Amino acid sequence: MAEQRPTVQRSAVLPASRDRVWSALTTSSELSRWFGAAVELDPRPGGWGRFTDGRGTRTARVIDVRWGQRLDLVWWPEGADPGEGGSEVSIQVEETPQGTRVVVTETAPASTEAAQAAFQASAAWTSRADRLGAHLSAVLV
Repeated sequence: MAEQRPTVQRSAVLPASRDRVWSALTTSSELSRWFGAAVELDPRPGGWGRFTDGRGTRTARVIDVRWGQRLDLVWWPEGADPGEGGSEVSIQVEETPQGTRVVVTETAPASTEAAQAAFQASAAWTSRADRLGAHLSAVLV
C-alpha cells in the first residue's frame, strides 16, 4: 500500500488580470518582491529555479507549464535528493468576475518530516498569498 502524502492547498482571488498575476508568478524579479525569497526561475518545461531565504535554498525543476493557466514544479531543500525530499507544487490560475483565482497545491513526500513540512508549507503559502495580493494591489506612481 502506498504511503499517504501530506498535501496543502491554498486558494486566493486576487484583484488583477490573469496576465498580471501570471507575470507575478513567473518573472524572477516580481517573484523576489513578494515571495519572501530571492528567486531565479526559468518557467519553461525542464527549466530550473532557486528560492533562497534566511532558512536556506530550495532548488526547483519545472515539470509542466500551460502558459497563463498552470505551472507545475518539484522543489527540494539544498542537499536533499529530489526523488526523496522533493515536494510537488502546482499553481493554477483562472479568471473570475472578481479578478484572478490562484490555487496552489503542494504535495510533500511521504514521511514524518514531510508531515511537519506540510504544516509549515500551509502557513507559508497563506503568507505568500497575502503578499502576492498586496504586491498586485500596489499602485505604481
